[in-house]
Amino acid sequence: MKRMTGLTASEMAKILGRKVKTVRQQIFLAGIKPKTKEAVYGDEVLEILRAIKPQGRPKKKKDEHT
Repeated sequence: MKRMTGLTASEMAKILGRKVKTVRQQIFLAGIKPKTKEAVYGDEVLEILRAIKPQGRPKKKKDEHT
């Protein structure tokens, strides 16, 4: 039996310091399909996600006068 290697979305989220929901959405938007029904992704997916810049509202600039 061949052993399956890879990472789950939860494991990648922990490594990247992101929310699991964010990682799953980024995987979906990148068009990546899981290797198994349990959603194990290839090791290369972690590198793909590292290259994706976070989206969302920019942080507010701190007021210098306060």
